[in-house]
Amino acid sequence: MIIRSLVEEQGGFNPEMDGAQDWDLSLSITRQKRNIYHIPKVFYHWRQVPGSAAREANAKPWAFAAQARCIEEHLQALGIDDARVDFPDLGRVRITWPKSDSKVSIIIPNKDKVEYLQACIRSILEKTSYRNYEVLIIDSGSEDPATLEYYRQITTDPRVSLHIFPGRFNYHKVNNFGTRIAEGDLLVFLNNDTEIIEPAWLDDLVGWAERPGVGVVGTKLLYSDGTIQHGGIVMGVEGHGSHIFERLPEHHYGPFGSPDWYRDYMAVTGACMMVPRSVFEELGGFDEEYQIGYGDIDLCLRAGQAGYRIIYTPFATLLHHEGGTRGFSLPPSDVLRASYLMYENVRDGDPYFNPNLSYQYRQPTLANPREPKREERILRILHQFGLIDTTALEMNPSPLLTNPVTIQADMAPGKKILIVSHELSLTGAPLILSDLARYLTEQGYAITVLSPIQGQLEKTYQEFGAEVIINPLILRDSRELLRYIESCDLLLANTILAWRAIYAAKALAKPCIWWVHESQFGLDYSSQYPYVIGAFQAADVLGFPTQATADLYAEFTFEEKIEILHSGLDTTKLDPSHHSIANEGNHRRLTLVNVASYEPRKGQDILVKSLDQLPADVEVECFLIGRKLDWWFSQKLSFMARRRQNLHVLGELPNEKVLAYIQAADVFVLPSRDEALPMTLLEAMYFSKGIIASRSGGITEIIEHGENGLIFEIEDYQQLAGYIEELFHDRDYLEQMGRRGNEKFVADLTFEVQGYKWIGTIERLLQQSKSRGYVKEKYQHVN
Repeated sequence: MIIRSLVEEQGGFNPEMDGAQDWDLSLSITRQKRNIYHIPKVFYHWRQVPGSAAREANAKPWAFAAQARCIEEHLQALGIDDARVDFPDLGRVRITWPKSDSKVSIIIPNKDKVEYLQACIRSILEKTSYRNYEVLIIDSGSEDPATLEYYRQITTDPRVSLHIFPGRFNYHKVNNFGTRIAEGDLLVFLNNDTEIIEPAWLDDLVGWAERPGVGVVGTKLLYSDGTIQHGGIVMGVEGHGSHIFERLPEHHYGPFGSPDWYRDYMAVTGACMMVPRSVFEELGGFDEEYQIGYGDIDLCLRAGQAGYRIIYTPFATLLHHEGGTRGFSLPPSDVLRASYLMYENVRDGDPYFNPNLSYQYRQPTLANPREPKREERILRILHQFGLIDTTALEMNPSPLLTNPVTIQADMAPGKKILIVSHELSLTGAPLILSDLARYLTEQGYAITVLSPIQGQLEKTYQEFGAEVIINPLILRDSRELLRYIESCDLLLANTILAWRAIYAAKALAKPCIWWVHESQFGLDYSSQYPYVIGAFQAADVLGFPTQATADLYAEFTFEEKIEILHSGLDTTKLDPSHHSIANEGNHRRLTLVNVASYEPRKGQDILVKSLDQLPADVEVECFLIGRKLDWWFSQKLSFMARRRQNLHVLGELPNEKVLAYIQAADVFVLPSRDEALPMTLLEAMYFSKGIIASRSGGITEIIEHGENGLIFEIEDYQQLAGYIEELFHDRDYLEQMGRRGNEKFVADLTFEVQGYKWIGTIERLLQQSKSRGYVKEKYQHVN
């Protein structure tokens, strides 16, 4: 339907364009009016009568010439005089654009897999008809001798050069690095598992890339069996966006037309795309916060947002052995970042895709009215990547993102730290975290603490000015984390259980520290949830209390990410005058204390068994203090206590009371089967107590056997009993040992020492974040 006045202005249909008169009229109108709307409804069925082109395309052979002339005259009216229009096959239009001799830089990332790279480069050098190009191989750590020998041979060709990427592989960093070396005004990003088929592939890309307003040009890619691998990307198909026409025959024709047609898209694949350097630099290059996937879509969406067109040309055709070099795996942080930034594009639908077609399949087909919404598929993808657990998905099946929450709104940017804690109880890791948070607050940082449950530490945090937010889904649902992370400057995730927070921070390009205290428990947990392991590589810094704990996780991450970080102790709250309790009664008796949660890995049963090995003349009294984390184990300890007059199972006590018991004791015993570096051990050292500890975790990094403590082998209750007996008889040695323990504490384990390390790490990450990632606004596509 066309407004009458517009038709009259054009003089109606041109009889000289018989067979293309509708094309001619429509194109002439587009040169004056850009407000053209497509109504996605069937209003008219094309009549198929004898002699009609609707029935037989060859019924009007003169129409092809008229159509070609129509397009050429339209281009001439636009000031393009030298374009040539051909119809290589029925239904296929090819435009050969006038082009300059601009230099093209073909950038190919590579790591080993020389058989793919060799086939790729051979096809370029032997088949490409365009002459002014260079090939840049960007290597990211090849070690295969065959690859290195190929490099030596191929770089004797002056068209090919080798460049070593000075860092760990990140597809987008590698390509950005290549553009800084490249000399061309036109950039081709090419996967090393592709092969050139048509000699004029580069001519076609150059012709389109030099058209005004074109920002990105994509190609047709085929599998080795000749079916379509890429015919453009439709946002929202099978998730964030997928290759349309995939696995259909190369010259397919169906409800969405054909992959043999030129098209405008929102995105095309980066496996082979051309971008003018000027556009690439204007856009800031690839987003390096994506490690492997989505960067090509992101670049295209930003190009569209800037007003550029994304063109697909079917006449630049290549083979693509997809996944041949790096497989198909994606980091969860890539998936989450894409979900966050592209969600509205997915929800609203692709403007270049017919709304009557299904977003469920890559092969265009009519939509089923009952098929799931596009955004529901995004939620399922997040669930598949472990970013939302089943419980959270059932509790919150609503759209992906809710409104962001601004934390510490009255605090200037640069000092906002978001802490994710698995609980707020008066136990090990939460207590250590609260001490660190207090120290950071005193240093001028604004602290917000996220926890899934309330606890006694909530009041403690609030007393020193920290903001506390309780959200039951915070450890289960990355969507919830995104709400808070967006307005913070740095994230600190505490314990292995907070692993999803690391992916959420990386998705929003926020610097993050993961403080992992657990030893064997953490390893066992990681084996149950595979995506936990990936978070070790995603974190900017992995903080461990001891080197022994760090060594347990070394295979999951990179050495340079690991730092030995402890909070140290706030000695003001450990003032002995504040926490004394009278140690009345039998002063000959040796008082033992253990402070740890009641669970098998803490080994209280080993200590109890050692008491039974002591001679009758060795008088001891033992106090077990801790939270009942394992009910059955707690019952076992209570049963043991009922049979022994010198054993007291006190359960969970206020922190002040715990410190009083440690101060009143003679010996602090740590019989753990699995341990990192508990805060209670440091408290005992501060109070100059004798230490007997198992050889677990990083204990021996601060306790030197015979000097500031005694070390027994894990499970060896008889050896433990021997050390208890030794200290019972030698009180001078016990006093000397305690004094040396205090000296070790003062030298290495105070807030002043450990806090200095924390501030250095935090400030370094904050400075790095200023010059790297950013969270873009949601894409607003310009049609």
